[in-house]
Amino acid sequence: MPTIKLGQLRDTMMLLSTRHWAWLLAALLLILVICWDGLNRINISSQISVNQYEMGTFSVVDNNLPAIMALNINQLYANYDLPVAKITENEQGAKLGMTEKEQLLQQGELTKLFIGEHQYRLLGIFSDKQFYAVLIKTELTTHKTEEIKVTLSQKVQQYSIEAITSNHVELVDGERRIKLFMFDS
Repeated sequence: MPTIKLGQLRDTMMLLSTRHWAWLLAALLLILVICWDGLNRINISSQISVNQYEMGTFSVVDNNLPAIMALNINQLYANYDLPVAKITENEQGAKLGMTEKEQLLQQGELTKLFIGEHQYRLLGIFSDKQFYAVLIKTELTTHKTEEIKVTLSQKVQQYSIEAITSNHVELVDGERRIKLFMFDS
């Protein structure tokens, strides 16, 4: 077995230029960072239990957070992705839109307009020589939707379109005036 003498090792190290040493140190530093990252990933993944993955739940695992703050964050996450409650047939009549009396009281600035068994929402206002609006008509019993393009003087059931501006549509039915906005103002 060949032996390496201290003098030979020193001569070999002297042959390496400063540039070679810089590359050698950079490679050593990169190897250390990769090892540290891998160990941290193993440590973090071992803290998350298999049950959380199976149940689809998530909890904040951070030892730096006070317990109360971690509990508050977990409660906020619990509000997301909740299952939608099913409407039973008894509740369905009460949940659908508005009664005729409530519909007759609609006026002012709204984001939803109820007419009969339909709900109308403003999808957008566009300009092509003149303003026109696109409304979404949703049938409340079947939840089928339909896009309707409306222009000035056109009728939407008993309402006539009196004005279309850059941010709302004004509908009139006799003395009642409704400004239909896309968003709450």
